[in-house]
Amino acid sequence: MSPRMRRRLVFLFLAALLMSVFSAGAGVAAAPELGCAGVTQVPLSECQALQALYSSTNGAQWNEQGGWATTNTPCSWYGVTCQAGHVSQLDLSDNNLAGPLPAQLSDLSQLRALSLRLNNLTGSVPVGLGNLTQLQTLDLSANQLTGAVPTQLSGLAALQTLNLSDNDLTGAVPTQLTGLTALQTLNLSSNQLTGQIPPALGGMASLVELNLASNQLTGAIPTQLGNLANLQLLGLSKNALTGAIPPSLGQLSHLMDLALSYNQLSGSIPSELGNLGQLTGLMLGNNRLTGVIPDSLGNLGNITDIWLNSNALSGAVPISLCNPARLVMLELAYNSLSSAPWCMAFLDPFWRETQTMAPTNLTAALGATQATLSWTPIEYQGKTGYYEISYRPMGGAFTVHGVTANKSVSSYVVTGLTPGVKHEFRVRTFTAAHDEPPGYQQNALWSDYAVTPHSLFMPLISRR
Repeated sequence: MSPRMRRRLVFLFLAALLMSVFSAGAGVAAAPELGCAGVTQVPLSECQALQALYSSTNGAQWNEQGGWATTNTPCSWYGVTCQAGHVSQLDLSDNNLAGPLPAQLSDLSQLRALSLRLNNLTGSVPVGLGNLTQLQTLDLSANQLTGAVPTQLSGLAALQTLNLSDNDLTGAVPTQLTGLTALQTLNLSSNQLTGQIPPALGGMASLVELNLASNQLTGAIPTQLGNLANLQLLGLSKNALTGAIPPSLGQLSHLMDLALSYNQLSGSIPSELGNLGQLTGLMLGNNRLTGVIPDSLGNLGNITDIWLNSNALSGAVPISLCNPARLVMLELAYNSLSSAPWCMAFLDPFWRETQTMAPTNLTAALGATQATLSWTPIEYQGKTGYYEISYRPMGGAFTVHGVTANKSVSSYVVTGLTPGVKHEFRVRTFTAAHDEPPGYQQNALWSDYAVTPHSLFMPLISRR
């Protein structure tokens, strides 16, 4: 045999050897899944529940799947914690789970914590989770779950945290949840829940956090929420709530965050909110609140942020708001405030640029049967609006004479006046409601009146 032939045979032998090695490797990869075969660490039903979760949520595509479907020791699988021969915790948060939750999860009878947040779960919340009587934490937030919040969850007597936020859940907030006497956190925010806030939530004495923000809830804020003595966070923003802010919320002595913005709340700001000594954030913006800002807000010694923007507040900003030493944000834009104290130069030096206030320096040049009014236009000239001009004979009733084309106009001629009679003139500013950024405003705003000085109330004498 020639040397060339020997080299060729050696090459073919090595190639065949390599092919056999690769084939063997492929055989290992294709080995049958072990899963729950021969499992002894936990009951077979619990292992099968885990296996059902793996299959239902596309386990092969999970970010982390160590041990799943390849070993029969489920207590070593990624995210699984066992105690006393049972699965006690299951945490697969942010792990690319996709698909519905299987009903078999109810077989994890000793489960104390289930966290599957930040995934792509679909379908409904299994009603069988209400059978997990040992459960203390249920967090299915930031998924794509649909359907109603199961009333069966009211049977979870040990539950301390219920977080179903950031899903697509519909229906009402179940009144049955008020039976969860151990619950400290109830977070149903960022769903599509409808109906009213159950007044019975005010009886959940253990609540520390109640977050129902970013839903479609309607009706009034129940006064009973003022009974939640341990509450530290109340989040009701971005709903369609109406009515007044209950003064009873001033009883929440441990409250640190009160978020009621982006609703349709009306009436005045309760002075009782000044009793919330632990409050750090007060969010009341984008409502229909009227009246003056209460002096009592200056008593909020721990406050850092106050948002009162896009309401219909009027009058002067109280000097008491210069008192809180930790206050760094006082947002008052898009109201009808008329003046502010010295500290606004630091808290919001541009506050005046967004206020619907009365024009200044109003004067009148009188003729025989007309008066030419002049004034300094307000700084906030954006959005649709105008100046309304009215007049009256001394002692009579005011009559609206007309309006200007916009808020940049600085003069107006009042005609048709009665010769030989003293007249009084006044001007106020109007800004229409609008939904254009940055100053979304659901209120039509009117300023106070600017009135001509008495020294200009000259008799109008007809010419002969």
